[in-house]
This record gives sequence, C-alpha cells and structure tokens, in this order.
Amino acid sequence: MAETREPGVRQTTYKQPGGYVPTEATEAFSVQVDRVEGQIVILRQSEADQVTGDRVSMEQSSALTVEAKSAQVDRSAVRALEAERAVTQRSRIGRLVAGELRLVKSQVLALSAEQAHLEDARVLLFAGKAEGDVRPLLNFPGALALGAGLGLALGLVAAIARAVGGRR
Repeated sequence: MAETREPGVRQTTYKQPGGYVPTEATEAFSVQVDRVEGQIVILRQSEADQVTGDRVSMEQSSALTVEAKSAQVDRSAVRALEAERAVTQRSRIGRLVAGELRLVKSQVLALSAEQAHLEDARVLLFAGKAEGDVRPLLNFPGALALGAGLGLALGLVAAIARAVGGRR
C-alpha cells in the first residue's frame, strides 16, 4: 500500500493480509466524508456516515453505518455494522449483525451473530451462538430480579400518586 499522509480520499494499492497480489482500494485518510464505497475500503483516522464495500478495514475511525462482506474494525467506533464476517479489536459498536464474528477487547450494545468468538469483550444484548470468554451482563435469575424490582417500584409510585391525588 502506498504510504501517503496527505488527508483525502484516493485510490491506492493494498496487499490483503495473507495475500501476495496488490489490489486496488479506496482509502480515506484523516477526513470527514458522507459516503465511502468500493470493493475494498480503508478508513484511517477518518469519519464517515456510510461505508460500503466487499472488504472494509477501519483503524482509529468512526462511522454511522458500515455494510460489508468482510469487516475489520480496530480502535474505532461504529453505530451500526452488518457483515458476513467481522473482526473487531478495541472498538465500540452500537448494533452489530454478523455471520461469523471475532470480538476482542470490544464493546457492543446489541449483537446478533450466527457464530461469535469473544475475547475480553462486553455485550449488553446478544442473540446467537457464542464461545470464548462469555459472561452475560444479565442472566435469567438477574432478569427475574430486575423485573420484580421494577414492578415493585412502579407499583409503589402508582400507590403514592393515588394517595396524593386523593387528598385534593
């Protein structure tokens, strides 16, 4: 890959990990853009609203929406990510939908994956099959206790509101 440090979006040459053949890629470096798309898209220290590509690689970047067949997200933030295969490292993601996923030292609010491997990761809501370091933030007994506590609190608030309303 050509190592240029001028901010902008440009076509560049990219050698895929494990590959020997250089490939054309669209690279966004140190810019804010509405949309970046291409077969291979690389974001470095950039912000984008929409990122679309067969292969998307993000490093120290942020995006509102990412759609890819394969996504690699490193030290980045994404509001919504959809990919057939994804690897995230030290990143934060709002909603992630993936076929195969490896989540390393990352945080996800809502995750749906056919197969997920978690390593020192935190997920609030999860649907799918997971392996690795899986520690639910809320398990079944915890959910029952939370529901009972919320029900009791709402009942108490309603009773107090009726008592205060009846005095007038």
